[in-house]
Amino acid sequence: MNTEEVIAFLADKNPKDILCLGSRTGAMSDVQNELEDTYPDIFNKRTLYSSIQDDDGNKAVEPDSSCAIFTTFDSSKGLRTEYMHSI
Repeated sequence: MNTEEVIAFLADKNPKDILCLGSRTGAMSDVQNELEDTYPDIFNKRTLYSSIQDDDGNKAVEPDSSCAIFTTFDSSKGLRTEYMHSI
């Protein structure tokens, strides 16, 4: 899928059903930004979680089970096990 196809595919999904793993820059970031810009009632700061640092292992903010997650492969390892089991 190209970026536009991914955006169209995700647009009608519930945020809690979305997990995107990739680089913080590039296509994943573009998809997240476009979802927020085009569908702000569905995709916004309350419904999207994104990793913003290389070392997120000690972060105070973690996603809850209602959020879409946009993160890197490495940062996904730091997500709480309880959260990952709740999806």
